[in-house]
Amino acid sequence: MLESGLDQGAGLRRLMPPPVLRFMPVIQHSRGEFSLQLLWQLCEAYVDGGETVAVLDTSAAETEQEPGLLQMLESTMPERELLVENACAIVPARLGWQRLLAAQRFDAAAAETLSQYFGAYSILIVYGSAERIGPAFAHSGVRPLVPVAPSAEDMLSSYQAIKHLLQDCLLLPTAAVMITERTARAVHTAVRLKEQLQRCVNQHIGCELDSVTIQSYASDEQVHADMQRLSLRLLEHALSLGNPMSILPLEQRDNTGMFPRSH
Repeated sequence: MLESGLDQGAGLRRLMPPPVLRFMPVIQHSRGEFSLQLLWQLCEAYVDGGETVAVLDTSAAETEQEPGLLQMLESTMPERELLVENACAIVPARLGWQRLLAAQRFDAAAAETLSQYFGAYSILIVYGSAERIGPAFAHSGVRPLVPVAPSAEDMLSSYQAIKHLLQDCLLLPTAAVMITERTARAVHTAVRLKEQLQRCVNQHIGCELDSVTIQSYASDEQVHADMQRLSLRLLEHALSLGNPMSILPLEQRDNTGMFPRSH
């Protein structure tokens, strides 16, 4: 009786769907220092939550000394799945990302390829400029993360990235305005920049911007809580590469009415 019950349970487990690889973009703009800072903190939040994370860094080109996605795509090794040696892996991916995409679209074939290589991970992040990675996700419903540092330069470059994502890719990004110091002045600056960014997007592009302020100055409980909330927020709109149905709307969904263009 007991052995029969165990065999039945094993059969039910075999019927369960395989783990889903969740895929999301993080946008680089300006010089990228603050974008990288928030990216690493986001990865830490996922790892602390028990996830394993791989990052495709499309800002870094693959070389013989630093191989990455291109070498993986060219590999003839029978074992294609990347083994998880660390909870967080960074993979250079500029050239490989270009080869992966067909007609600048992230289609089912590209999703299957990444699933085969990175299926051992639970989260896959692609990092790069809005111009490089945005068009691949047009109409997909994914929400790219746009980190925004408290400076005039970062404010301008983030707006340009957001404008490109909204108007040219029909994607609604999430802007995360960073509080970089533990002071009331830093909080006030971040809130003011978030309001300015929202106002610019509303006036010049004609839509509401999904935006948050997030503490990113140190590793303490409040910063950890902010990152956990942001990480969960992004997962709500991530693509699920292990589920073919999540890729179908890429060619079918029409959001042209959502983002009116400015003249």
